[in-house]
Amino acid sequence: MGSCMSSGSEFFPVHPDDTKAGSRTHTDFCCGLLFTLVVAGMFALAFLGLVEGDVKRITHGMDYNGRLCGVDEAVKDLPFLYYCGFLERAGDYPKHLNYQSRSCVAECPTNSSEQIPCIMPEFVNTTMLGGGVQGNLAF
Repeated sequence: MGSCMSSGSEFFPVHPDDTKAGSRTHTDFCCGLLFTLVVAGMFALAFLGLVEGDVKRITHGMDYNGRLCGVDEAVKDLPFLYYCGFLERAGDYPKHLNYQSRSCVAECPTNSSEQIPCIMPEFVNTTMLGGGVQGNLAF
């Protein structure tokens, strides 16, 4: 009894007059070549990133001053990144996080009374007062 791939197998019979068996060729040579080039390019970029880049920029958070938490000298003892919330609250917690306002902290806060230094967007309140004149406009 032969294996499943032998020519005498009942699962994969090969007939002597089968003309397709001898005329098989590569049909997607261009796509295979393109795929090989793309994979080689990906490996080249990964190698270049490891040699020229800084992997710590991926594994460590960066605060609003551009310092890597737990890595840069000014924040060496602050290894964790804290995302500050907007002023709008739902109970003790902010409704939304401000992803542009980040601070390095020594440990994660355990309650809402802990103060974390956060850079918040500038708030400008303008009020139009009546009775003024500017140029040829009166308001």
